[in-house]
Amino acid sequence: MDNTIERDRKQLIENLISLLATIVVVGVVAKFVVAKGVNAPVPAIFLALILIMCSRYVRKGGSLDLAAGFIIGSVYTVFLVAALYIGGFKGPIVYLAPLMPILSILLFDRKAGWIGFTVSLLLLSIVASFQYVGWTNSIFIGETGLLISNYCVAAISCLLVTWIVGDYARRSKEHSEAHLRNAETDFLTGLANRRKISDTLKQEADRARRSNSYLSLILVDIDYFKRLNDSSGHQAGDRCLIVVAELLNHFAMRSIDVVGRYGGDEFVVILPSTNAHAASEIAEKISGEMASRSLRYEADGSDRVSLSLGVVSLQGEAIESADFLIKCADEALYYGKDKGRNCVVNTFVDAQAGQVSFERL
Repeated sequence: MDNTIERDRKQLIENLISLLATIVVVGVVAKFVVAKGVNAPVPAIFLALILIMCSRYVRKGGSLDLAAGFIIGSVYTVFLVAALYIGGFKGPIVYLAPLMPILSILLFDRKAGWIGFTVSLLLLSIVASFQYVGWTNSIFIGETGLLISNYCVAAISCLLVTWIVGDYARRSKEHSEAHLRNAETDFLTGLANRRKISDTLKQEADRARRSNSYLSLILVDIDYFKRLNDSSGHQAGDRCLIVVAELLNHFAMRSIDVVGRYGGDEFVVILPSTNAHAASEIAEKISGEMASRSLRYEADGSDRVSLSLGVVSLQGEAIESADFLIKCADEALYYGKDKGRNCVVNTFVDAQAGQVSFERL
């Protein structure tokens, strides 16, 4: 997580340097166009040099805090010099002041933003004082030049605000999506967790009832999982869970199929638009594939780790609820365990008679 934050911040600083460099170039060009080359834009040239240095420093792996500090310090310094240099409050530069605290927040944090706000007020006070005593440079660009300058500053302000807010919105969306993924994902296996499974199964059950389509569910349990943990250790147990998760994912071939860890050593495979025959075939393939794996209960033992699978497939109105599907699959699973484990058990539901029966395949 820290590496991701650091990488995002580095990207932000590099993007900001590029944006500020573009603005400086536009400002220099506008200066020569409006002022006909009179008075070289020294503050802009100074800022451009600082940005070039910071860009090289960041790309070589330098401290991001130091680079961000140099950028912010340079922006504030150039703002003060440029405001005094170009007419004080009669010129366009002072109207960039509200953007500086925003840059401080973006590059550091909220506290830095309030410090930036205080510094901005201090710099504006200095400019006002200098202008009051007549120590600011007069501007000799005429009304047309002033109009163009004010237009450029307004356009730059719009560009910066749009970029800043857009970047913030993008990062907020990415963080929200990452948080949602973490909230719906099992940490060990990377599969959907119980919360995600419950939500998905409810949605699919509602959809299947509306469309009168099939919905199948396979509940998978690792046989004698406690024995594996006790004999080979919890790390071996974790490896077994990961192997089973990968195996189940292999057989969930459609984008609408969902595999999840239901809890402990139990897994769920949700198969929308899949009838009983197809679901049973998938379950048997899963069982057969597991039997071919080299996972054993003891490192020097001959017994391979096996699975018990309970299958239920219902159509349309026969799907009473998502909980009913889980209940049927769970009963099928335990029927298989009672019959010796390492098997696939299919569920038959007689909705009219209200009876549920099971068949070991």
